Amino acid sequence: MGWKDMKLRAKLQSGFGALALVVLVVSVGATTALSRANDRFVDYVGEVGKDIELASALQGAASRRALAVRDMVISDDPKVTQDLAETAGREHAATQTALANLKSLVMQRGDGDEKDRALVTEIDRIESQYGAVALAIVKLAAAGQRDEAARKINTECKPLLQALVKAVNAYLHHESANTSLRIDESQTLFQQERALLISGAVLAIAGALWLGWWLGNGLSRPLQRAIAVAEAVAAGDLGSDVVVDRADETGQLMAALQKMNGGLLQMVVQIRQSADSISTASREIATGNQDLSSRTEHQASALQETAASMQQMTGTVQQTAESSRQASQLAQAAVEVVVQQGLGGAADHLRGQRGGHQPIRSMISGRTGGATSAMLHPPSSSASAAGTRSGVSV
Repeated sequence: MGWKDMKLRAKLQSGFGALALVVLVVSVGATTALSRANDRFVDYVGEVGKDIELASALQGAASRRALAVRDMVISDDPKVTQDLAETAGREHAATQTALANLKSLVMQRGDGDEKDRALVTEIDRIESQYGAVALAIVKLAAAGQRDEAARKINTECKPLLQALVKAVNAYLHHESANTSLRIDESQTLFQQERALLISGAVLAIAGALWLGWWLGNGLSRPLQRAIAVAEAVAAGDLGSDVVVDRADETGQLMAALQKMNGGLLQMVVQIRQSADSISTASREIATGNQDLSSRTEHQASALQETAASMQQMTGTVQQTAESSRQASQLAQAAVEVVVQQGLGGAADHLRGQRGGHQPIRSMISGRTGGATSAMLHPPSSSASAAGTRSGVSV
């Protein structure tokens, strides 16, 4: 499973685990450096300081032994001589003990050099000679042979004492030089270890910063892509290319956005198709309404023409009826005049003429009743036109 396919929790745990490992490495390095510095200090105190202390103790004991031997030679008091003899013996034992401890320390030291061992061997050689001479002088002084003891001091004891002091000083000088070298070496090691620790700390900080940047980019970039897709969808752009290239939570989010984008695009296509269908149906309905309006306007024009024809025919019928009425009134007046004058034959003749006008009156009444019925029940355009022509002919 690659890094892109890891879950966010696993990524964070891995990142902090790596950071903890870096801190552990730096801590172990610092602890190791402190341990080495402590070992060097213990070595200096336990070995380097100890051998200088033993050499100084050896030199002091030898000097005090030489003073005790000299004082025995020049002392006349037997009691003082006895005490000096005991002091010389005690200091001789201290010298031997310090020399034995120094030899053991130098010979067993792991980091000692050959010069240390050679100097200690030279000190042991001189002390073996000087110790024997010192004890011999003590015996001579105790026996009262002061002249022999004084001669032995001058001829044997002093040269050996000087050689012993010189050998011990050479050892002390050599150890002081070694101590300075060790101090310089310790300083160099300290500086190296400090530089190493600083480098480790800097690398740890750089690694932590890089790890934070890496984890931040690994988490923020997919989220930024998801935000860009969401903003594009919110702006109405459904043509964004949603790439799913990981299996973590951000990859799952991108997959969900991809499905949402596809679903919205399909929904928009369906809505567009429905809108096109509705638009087509609306155009068809508008066309049908226009046709219906045209037919309605045509029917209204025909009705207006029919009404105009009916009005013209009604006026003609009324005029004809008025003329018949006037003719009837004239005929009635004429009859009355004849009757009043006693013209019987003329009256009958006029009554006959009057009776001859009854068919005309009946015809006019029939036309008037037909026109009134036509006004109440309008006929078709052709029938109205025919009726009009018939009325005009009568």
